Amino acid sequence: MPPCTLLGRASNGDKGYWPKPYGALQGDHAIGRNYTETSVDQAYSPMIALWRYHQHLASDAERQVIADAMQAHAHWWIRNDYHYNYLGERWRAFGDRIDSPSSALKIPIGMHMAYRLTGNVQLRDECIRIMRQARDDGAFRMHRGPRGEIKDLYHWAEMYAYFLRETELDAELDWSALIRECWQYGRSTVQPDGLCIGMGDFQPTGCIAPYVPGPIDDVHHGYWKTNAPHPASTAQMAGLAMLVHALGLDDEASRIGLSLLRKLTPETMGDINGYLYPGPAAMPPAIRHELPAPLFNTRTVVFWLEAYWQGRCLEVFDAEASGWGERS
Repeated sequence: MPPCTLLGRASNGDKGYWPKPYGALQGDHAIGRNYTETSVDQAYSPMIALWRYHQHLASDAERQVIADAMQAHAHWWIRNDYHYNYLGERWRAFGDRIDSPSSALKIPIGMHMAYRLTGNVQLRDECIRIMRQARDDGAFRMHRGPRGEIKDLYHWAEMYAYFLRETELDAELDWSALIRECWQYGRSTVQPDGLCIGMGDFQPTGCIAPYVPGPIDDVHHGYWKTNAPHPASTAQMAGLAMLVHALGLDDEASRIGLSLLRKLTPETMGDINGYLYPGPAAMPPAIRHELPAPLFNTRTVVFWLEAYWQGRCLEVFDAEASGWGERS
């Protein structure tokens, strides 16, 4: 089903509101009533997916639906003064200062895309205002310290690449240097087994140190930190490698990306809560005695396909030489 066919069902009575995907869908897709949680991820992931779909696949009718929906979502953030409900709390993406590349970028990039589809200059101007404030506030510094989501390295780099290649903000920052920094950290997540960790401690030296498994007082880590391999992050780092190769920023990136793709096999595509736990010590205690069945992780598949087709389009490899002829 084309993604734009569901856009009108998730408004929850508030035009432009997009929920976290685990709630608030209406009609046949309803999960719970009066569900109002969202996050800055919904300002980015659906927007860039719809943007690419609009560019390459959409029919004329779908393009209009997408443009209207993206414009409405961008205005939703402005109308709500960048406040949103998440994890039972009221949050604000940014206020007087912008100190996070995650929130600083995930909202304005969608505004710029919506502007390009609709010509709405208010959205362009708001995007530029936010980006320049983020630059002046130093928001583009790499994260330091514990972090439970390696995946943002890929998202940050993809957003930096958009502003470098597709906007009038290409000279506002050294986007290429920021992408190189994401890649430096990202390639450090590759472990001796060839897979990537999914969380870790961001070091000032430019690498991510694996955690010693144990409890952590941070809801974004699920209250447990682990050094277990994470297939979805592995696929995302492969995608980051292909992006870095496309931009000519590291001669080794394509080789590393291809190696990561090869490590994602039927044996490593089923995980438990996202991870391939090597043993009980790496697992949260709650699941050690009643282990959930491994599940086929669609997130891993989506990013594997993205990295694979990037590699094919960039002629990093071909299907036959890579042994993937039948799969492709």
